[in-house]
Parts: sequence; C-alpha cells; structure tokens
Amino acid sequence: MLMLYIKTIILFALFIFSSLMIGYGLLRAFSLLKILNRVEGIVFSFALGMAFISFTVFFLGLLQLLFLKWVLSILFLALLISLRVAYPSIKNIRFSFHDFEYLYSNKLQVFLVILISLTVLLTFIGAIAPAKGNDALFYHLADTKYFAQHHVVTFIPYSSNSIWPYFMQMLFTLAMLFDNPLLAKLFHFSMAFISGLAVYSLGRRYINKEVAILAAAIFFLTPGVFTQATYAYIDLGWTFYTFIAFYALLLWNFSNGKRWLIIVGIMCGIAADTKYVGLVTPVTVGLTLIIMGFLHKEKHKDLVKTIVIFSIIVGILIFPYYIRPYLHTGNPFYPFYFKYIAESGWYGRSGFDFGMKKTLLNFIVSPWFLTYYPGKIFGGDESQLGPIYLAFLPALLLIREKRNHIFIITFFVGIFYFFWFFIFPAVRYILPIVPFLALLSGYVVWAMDNWDKKLGSFIKIIFIAFLSLNFGLCIYYNREEIVFFARGANVEDYMVVQDRASKICQYINKNTPLTSKILVVNEIRIFYMDREYVKEGAYRMQDKYYLKKVTEIVDDLKLKGITHILYAESQNSRTDDKLISTIDNRFPVLLKDRSFVYKYLSESVVINYDIDPTQKTRYTLYRLK
Repeated sequence: MLMLYIKTIILFALFIFSSLMIGYGLLRAFSLLKILNRVEGIVFSFALGMAFISFTVFFLGLLQLLFLKWVLSILFLALLISLRVAYPSIKNIRFSFHDFEYLYSNKLQVFLVILISLTVLLTFIGAIAPAKGNDALFYHLADTKYFAQHHVVTFIPYSSNSIWPYFMQMLFTLAMLFDNPLLAKLFHFSMAFISGLAVYSLGRRYINKEVAILAAAIFFLTPGVFTQATYAYIDLGWTFYTFIAFYALLLWNFSNGKRWLIIVGIMCGIAADTKYVGLVTPVTVGLTLIIMGFLHKEKHKDLVKTIVIFSIIVGILIFPYYIRPYLHTGNPFYPFYFKYIAESGWYGRSGFDFGMKKTLLNFIVSPWFLTYYPGKIFGGDESQLGPIYLAFLPALLLIREKRNHIFIITFFVGIFYFFWFFIFPAVRYILPIVPFLALLSGYVVWAMDNWDKKLGSFIKIIFIAFLSLNFGLCIYYNREEIVFFARGANVEDYMVVQDRASKICQYINKNTPLTSKILVVNEIRIFYMDREYVKEGAYRMQDKYYLKKVTEIVDDLKLKGITHILYAESQNSRTDDKLISTIDNRFPVLLKDRSFVYKYLSESVVINYDIDPTQKTRYTLYRLK
C-alpha cells in the first residue's frame, strides 16, 4: 500500500513538472515572459501546461485514441520541445532567499507562513486519501473511469453528465489511465495550491507585499478552499482559471499588445470549459474589460474591436465542449433551459433548488446568510467561507483612499456576486471570487493598521483569531484522513465508514461474474463498483420507459443485458409509493411487491449501512431469473 502512495506522489510531481515546463515553453515561444517575474512565470506556466495536458487527453479521446502510450508520447515530445525552447531562460532562473525574505521579516509573517504550510500539509493528506464525496463518486471519477477503460471520450449511455464541459475531468481521465483516483484528487489539490501562489503574486505586484501574504493566508485558510481541495471536484479549477484570466487582464491593461489579450480569452474559455456556470467568467471579465476601457478613455471603435477579439478567442476555446451536448440533445447547455432551447426527450432540471428569494433586500443581506447558513440555504456546509470575510470586508467602505486596482477587483467581485445570487446560488459556486475577497480582506487589515496603530493592533488580534479558528476547522475536516494514515492506511475499513455504498460494491466485485450488468436503483455512488451498470433514474428518463406491463419491463431489462438489480432503500425517508405507482411502474415500487420479486428475481445479499445515522441505507442485490 505504501508503494501506491509513493507512486502517486512521483506521478503527480512528474506531471506538475511537465506542465510547468510545457507552459514555460509556450510563454517563451510567444514572447510572454518579458513582463513576468519568477513567481508569475510559475503561475502562468502551470495554467498553460495543465491546459495543454487536458486538451491532449480530450482530443485523443474524441479520436478514440485515448491510450496511455499516446498521451505520454505527446507529452514527452512537447516536454522536449519546450525544454529546448525555454532552456536559455530556465538555466538562468535562480530562486534565492531574497525572493521570499519578507515572509520572515516579522512575527506575524512567520506565523502566517507556518499556518499556511501546516494547512497545505493537512490538505495534501486529505487529498491523497481514498476518494469520497457524492459528485466525485457519481460522475467526476465514474465517467472518467469509463473513458479510460474504453479509450474514448464520448457520451456514456444513461449518463447526461458525460457530455458536459469536462476540462478538469480530462485530468482525472489521465489519472484513471493509471488506474489511480488519488492522482485525480491531487490534480484538483494543485489548483488550490497554485491559486494561493497566484493570489500572493498578484497582491505583491499590484498592491504591496504586506497585503500579498495576508491575502494568501486568508485564501489558503478559507474552509471552502481546503475542504474542496481534498476531493476529486472541479470548482477549484474554475476558481484558478477565473483568477488567472483576471490576472492576465491586468497584465494586458490595453498596453501590452494583443498576445496578452489572447491569453485573457484563453483563460476565460478554459474557465467556461470546467462547467456550464463557468460561462459567467468570460461575461464578468468582459464587463470588467469594458470598465477598464472607459477608465483608460479608449476609443469606442478600439474597445469594440478588443471585445470582438476577446469573444472570438473565448468562442474558439469553448466550441469543442459546447458542441457535444448540442449534437446529442440540440441544447448546448443541457440539462439547463431545456424548455426554451431543445427538449430532445431528455428530461432534466432548469435551475437550482436552493438559494434565497430573488429580491433586492435578500441580495443585500445574503452575505450574512451565506456566511452562517451555507448548508441550509445555499447547499453545502463543506464549502463555507467562514466569518473572516464578513468581519473585514464592510470596513472597505471606510477606507477613503482606494487604489485603482482595488476598485477593479471590487467591481469584478460585485458583478460576479450579482450573477451568482440571481442565477446559480450554490455555495461552492462562490469559490471563484474567494481569491479576490482574500485580496480585499488583506487590504483592509493592512490599511487599518496603517491608519491607526492601536486600531491596527486590535484588527490583527481579530484577524489571527479568525485564521486560527479556520486552521482548527482544517484539522477537524481532515481528522479522519489523519487517523487513516496513522493506523496504517487500510482502504477497505476506511471506505466502509466513508462511503455508504462501499461494502455492497466490494461484495459485487468479489461475488458476481465479470460480465454482469447491474441496474442501480436509488444510489449514485457507484465508482467503486467494477461492473457495467445502468442508473435506473437515467434509464427511466432517457428511454421514456413508462411501460405498464411488468412483463414488458422485465423483457426490456433482459434485452439490455441487465443481469442484476441493486436496490438502495433509505431508512431515513419514505416515498409516497401510491403516488409513484400511479405514474408508472418504477422499480422502488416494484421491488416492494413480493410477488414481483418472487416471480422474476432471486435475492443474492442484503447489506445495511448504518454508520452515519443520516445516511442509513439497506442494499439488496437481486439476480434476474
């Protein structure tokens, strides 16, 4: 087992090194390094290098050539070319103590460096533990496992998720080519780490070095960041590319030629390629670009030309991902807005089921509820921001002398938050502006200290208290992973506790033929099941199966090659079976009919999960007669 973790860390280090070198080569080839310092070179090299890796996997998958040998061959060739192009610059890079000496210039900075280091270490421990989490096991990893096994990126039968924008999932697919979900988690972790480095870098260039370290500490110690970084999720990828798009916008600033404008468009396109709601990134960046144009008093004709170039670049980057759902459903945003664009027989939701009523008053007070009721109202306790932002950001109104870049950052945050509240108010979707909020909060702490030393000392005490509280949360959220490694890293014992479906999946893997095909009823966590499966909910919706005759239903299952039915029955909630049965013969109803079970099925095993009282579930595996 130890060798698995060593192998994972080595693979992770090699791919990060490759992404940095390939990205550095691209920056060098297009003469983009001239205005970047050494830390910025790392940040933008990583952004471009990871994009190159992701798109390599994606296009090989589209061509049905998704084999490890081809991926590694292309990356190795790109690495050699990049090293040759960038070698003259790379050999002269020297990182000295002088680059970071400010971080150790006073006790507060030392405290922050230690806190950041410990947080990153704990988060890394959480990231390299076995994969868990609903969305990760439902489709982030499950779909990429399918891609890797079938060597193609395509529509997966009975899975509408597989045609969504999948930029981060292509990195996960690379990990699954090595049959290594831990590597996928580390790719997401890397997005958080480099985002923190980017926060520090931007703060140092455009505000000052004091604000830079304060902001980096606030970002790393935001609960939503260090918790999300331990999962095979995608939101930190969206966060990173959103921030890098804004960073590139500041570097371009109407004065550094069209190459940096192209980089802005590329980063925005990649942000939109991470998920549908990522489209808000190019919209928000575009509006910010217009405001900056007015501030610079650009000619209207030139500003329009700039917007057109920006839009074309974004369009080129998002086209490969958004054409796929259109070809399958007639709707490039499926399953959203299906009533207005194209139904195509694929049914789904058109919005979110959480958030506050969309009123001006609720918009104004929403930060309070977002801070203290993230799970109850906005759908996710693990992605909470913590109280530090609400504590410091209102003081921004009291600071009279605001730098131009603070105004631009505030404008960006305001526009993004407006879209977030009125369109997609999920707490994890607020993460893309956390780097900006961290910069603004760091600026408030610094400005208050310079305004009045006594007030500044009081503010620092509160600031340290909040960060210490968040560090305590970091220990709390990673406590089980720390215990897991301390006790010898027994994966099966860990997963039986962490994943309700783990035990039944282990049973299926050990006791059913390799050719088995499972109809899964009422369960979404099926990543660890190494058998072909069909999710009953998707089967019902996509095939429109509203068959009234039981014999027709059974015949249809056999026609599709179904050999087993896995029924997950929650012990905490009851469904109105009578209401369901009046609509169609759904399996949650049929499987409670003893005559149906006796006639068509044979029971293989019953396994109960009751470790987490909120997720008590009885799993019953049936075999079709």
